[in-house]
Amino acid sequence: MNYAKKDNKVYFVKSMDEVMLKDDKDLFIVKLDGLELHTFDEFEKTARKAFQTPTDESMFWLDEPGNPFVGWITELEWLLDAGFNSFALIVENWSKTLDKEPQREKEIEFLLFIFQDICDFWGYEVVKCVSYGEPKDFNIYLVG
Repeated sequence: MNYAKKDNKVYFVKSMDEVMLKDDKDLFIVKLDGLELHTFDEFEKTARKAFQTPTDESMFWLDEPGNPFVGWITELEWLLDAGFNSFALIVENWSKTLDKEPQREKEIEFLLFIFQDICDFWGYEVVKCVSYGEPKDFNIYLVG
């Protein structure tokens, strides 16, 4: 099947007024506050909870070594099954995020790489990686 590629992006904006979301019941929105995300581990755990990530044994990526965020953020079947077909991640107070990481610049750079990877995955790579996959809107807004 031929699917149109989605133009998913990571947006850097100064205020929430610049965040333009479509008014759609199938859009799953996650808002995080960078003031509460002092470390990468806190970011991952808070995001996992906000995305309502299941914790049962059927979620194979829970035991994967390395970065579990990359594992579950490219799954989201529990949200797809619930009728959501597009996603938005908003991180308010972005400039304060990971403020207690010893190597903050490196961790921010890594997180930005992951964000772009997520946008690319859901924008089209999902077609190549998942047998039932089709592109989905997944945009990320880093505010302030």
